[in-house]
Amino acid sequence: IPYSTNPVAKALWFFGFAALQGTMLSGLLLQLSLRGMLHLAVQAAALTAADVAAVSAVVAACPSTNFLWLGGPLAAGLGLLIGANFINMIFRTQTVMHIGFAYFAVALFSGY
Repeated sequence: IPYSTNPVAKALWFFGFAALQGTMLSGLLLQLSLRGMLHLAVQAAALTAADVAAVSAVVAACPSTNFLWLGGPLAAGLGLLIGANFINMIFRTQTVMHIGFAYFAVALFSGY
């Protein structure tokens, strides 16, 4: 839906999508709450919000196309981090791996 021709329909579709996502996540949060693991969801939400805020701040500070060429490597690095964290959830690794992931993430996202 093009925003320039019909902004109300675009906003309604966005709010509908957000409501659907909230409905889906509420079941997951309820299950985590019943098992006493809600702090994991809060930590994940806080870290995700920090990442999105950092990327948004970079985009707002430099709206030109100078850094668009970094999209591919950043997406690949983010995919690597997500995959490594899934492996970490399945096979409990040592604290050294957590420190390695953290330093890799800092180097990746502060490199640009």
